[in-house]
Amino acid sequence: MNRLVDVVVLNYNNKGMIEKCVESINKFLPSGNLIVIDQASTDGSRDWLMNNYKMIENKNLILNLNNNGAWAGRSQGVRASQTDYIIFLDSDTEVRNHESEWLPIMLDMMREKDSGIIEMRVQLWDGNWRLGGFAACMVKREVFQDIGLFDSKFLIGADNQFWAKYMWNGKWKYKYCKETDIYHYCGGTITRGCLKNKAQELHQKYRIEMLEYIYTKEFLRDTQWKYNSLRHYHEIQEGYREN
Repeated sequence: MNRLVDVVVLNYNNKGMIEKCVESINKFLPSGNLIVIDQASTDGSRDWLMNNYKMIENKNLILNLNNNGAWAGRSQGVRASQTDYIIFLDSDTEVRNHESEWLPIMLDMMREKDSGIIEMRVQLWDGNWRLGGFAACMVKREVFQDIGLFDSKFLIGADNQFWAKYMWNGKWKYKYCKETDIYHYCGGTITRGCLKNKAQELHQKYRIEMLEYIYTKEFLRDTQWKYNSLRHYHEIQEGYREN
């Protein structure tokens, strides 16, 4: 079963978090494929990955000379993967329910013809639950064959563009898995504490402006906005957020 899935994790100066992330992945996927991509870290986390390479033995440790951005890195992970299904986890996430059956559940969901991306349930630093987006999700390789990889021109916001293409394609449905228990420290992969200050507002503003620069509002209404509505609806249904 484990050979059906690769796990892709990006690291950039996330010392103190990448260790927990890798260790937790090894607990639930001891014989699976873990692809760790370091984006030229300088805080000691790159050294930790190299010194603890045996932890990801028979897996891939990719050491980039430059930080090419999260979305170029995720595309690099897709190209390095050789499995039908790919799990993306941010390096500031930690898998907590190692012994549960969530991985078989997600694989069964992925075998359904209309399953393309399945978001995982994550718990944030404030105790609230959310759906993980590309910080925690599983993607069928066929999706990338259909709509392409992530746009590396986006430093932020390529997830929104990818969802717009995904929804426009019409072949795949939006799905999520509520059996996962993943802690997301949240903000470690952007700027420390960004979710607690105005940096988060600017982050969201730039994402929206970039999409509106490329696409018409009518297109976004039928794609990205539709995805956001579905996502929020299911989070409300599961009690993760108020209406």
